[in-house]
Amino acid sequence: MLFRSNHLPLKPLIGEVRSLQEKLVAFDARATSLSSPAETAAANRTMLRIARLLNPVLYQVCSPFEHDPALGSRALPSLTPALKLKSLNPEGDAFKFTVVGLRRRLNQISHQLREAERELMR
Repeated sequence: MLFRSNHLPLKPLIGEVRSLQEKLVAFDARATSLSSPAETAAANRTMLRIARLLNPVLYQVCSPFEHDPALGSRALPSLTPALKLKSLNPEGDAFKFTVVGLRRRLNQISHQLREAERELMR
């Protein structure tokens, strides 16, 4: 059996990323026209909350409750195991465990994206 794209549902995640990106562009456009210190401070707090949600997804392998190695890595390091899927036997346990772990990570990323969208709607 060959690796099928339905093992890892990336299209919905890509859609979520694009949706958030559109909302961030709109937020940025509104934020650049703010004039009062109170409005600017509120926009800055929103950006900070969003950064706190998305930076771990982009740069950390572990959960916030685990020690993350302070090593250089590529963006989305928690998805690095996907790079070895092609070399694994799709019928083997290693492949199946890797896919399950990656699905969990995709769910985590999706959750963080939705939380970032919620912050924009506050």
